[in-house]
Amino acid sequence: MCHAGPWHTHRIAEVHRAARLWTRTRTRIVAWDRNRGVGPEAGRIVSRMGAVEFGGRGFWAYDVSLSLLLVEAIRAGEELPADRRPAGLPGVLDQLRVVAVVPDLGFPIEESWPPREVDLLRSLLIDVSRRLAVRGTVAADGVATWDVLDGGTISLRGAEVVDLTPVIELAGATVQLVEGTLPRAPAGTWWAYGFEGGRRTIAMRS
Repeated sequence: MCHAGPWHTHRIAEVHRAARLWTRTRTRIVAWDRNRGVGPEAGRIVSRMGAVEFGGRGFWAYDVSLSLLLVEAIRAGEELPADRRPAGLPGVLDQLRVVAVVPDLGFPIEESWPPREVDLLRSLLIDVSRRLAVRGTVAADGVATWDVLDGGTISLRGAEVVDLTPVIELAGATVQLVEGTLPRAPAGTWWAYGFEGGRRTIAMRS
């Protein structure tokens, strides 16, 4: 009988964790769509987005911007000095890697995370905003070399160069969501972030 080694056991655990994340997130998105979902005119846009959620509130994010944001957050987390790394950081970064590569999973910031880990995520996103403001753009040829998860990188949906301004706005909105300061969208709409031209609204199903 072939026994699974440590690496294989770790990969099985990652697959199971990703499956649980997928199930939880898709259930939430279906609930959004069923109870307060988007109108039919927004269907095409939503197919290119993931849901970001925390504390019972959330918004939609363009999947390319969400992937870029999470990759940069992963890098910031990996660069933390040992004395600032909470015990749960590896698990948080694993989740970010999965969502970065498959952004339509959405990014549910787990309410089970200890406050220290939520505060750390907030700090990482603030740091990410500064980094991206300095960089300005990202090119497809560079992204093609990234190893985000098991040798896989993220999709830019055919873009050769991506302006990072919408990603910075998405980072700020996520920080506001965690802090509880995100303004509520106009009645009958959802906020959508990460798009060229800035924040937009998407009509809920009437």
